[in-house]
Amino acid sequence: MSVKDLVSKMPRSGVFGAGRIAKAAEILKIMHKDRHCKVLFVLARIRFLET
Repeated sequence: MSVKDLVSKMPRSGVFGAGRIAKAAEILKIMHKDRHCKVLFVLARIRFLET
């Protein structure tokens, strides 16, 4: 089974975040096909304060 096959079956599995992974993969596929799409990568560090 290829990664493509695995991701395409995820929405039907109903397991944890599998549907979200499949949706993200579909969005990335659409973005990759759109030559006008620009991607901004931002890395943020969030700190939680302990009280």
